[in-house]
Amino acid sequence: MALIPRKIIVGDSLYFKFNTGNAPDGTSITDTNGFTLYLKLRGPCDIDITATADGGSTWIINVPSTTTTEWVDGLYQYVLYADKGESPFTDSWTIETGKVELVDRADKATSPTTEPVSYYKRIFDAITAVLENRATKDQESMSIANRSLSRTPIDDLLRLHGWAKDNYERELNKSFAAKNKLKIRM
Repeated sequence: MALIPRKIIVGDSLYFKFNTGNAPDGTSITDTNGFTLYLKLRGPCDIDITATADGGSTWIINVPSTTTTEWVDGLYQYVLYADKGESPFTDSWTIETGKVELVDRADKATSPTTEPVSYYKRIFDAITAVLENRATKDQESMSIANRSLSRTPIDDLLRLHGWAKDNYERELNKSFAAKNKLKIRM
């Protein structure tokens, strides 16, 4: 079960509680044991949140709507992790990683089964349609980086197609946890 919600409404207050349990070494992840919890979201903008302890291994994420209003909607990678001690940290544990969609309030009515489509996927699909010579009228006149697909040379289209595909696959396969290092002082 994911600790972080899969969808966050930009402009709404964000409040949820979760229990972290124990670190891999068996230490209870609590503020009384010297831990601080952080939630980092990376996507169209960087969002850094520090959780508040609520007794035992229970933590609270509480962000007012005045703050979430400033966030940019889109698909984000997130990491929830705990650090113990002062920098350089004695212990650092990744608790959870995943993806979360931030949606504008106007998008609240969308179906919860609607899968978010990334920027790179939309470009990849549009270029693929042009290359397969079955583009719709809208796709034929779509512009990318100030270039119109209907007038772009095939070599440039193939290069853009590869770029969009690489970025889309990178977005799908990105492992946010791989960027985080275990910090242990001995």
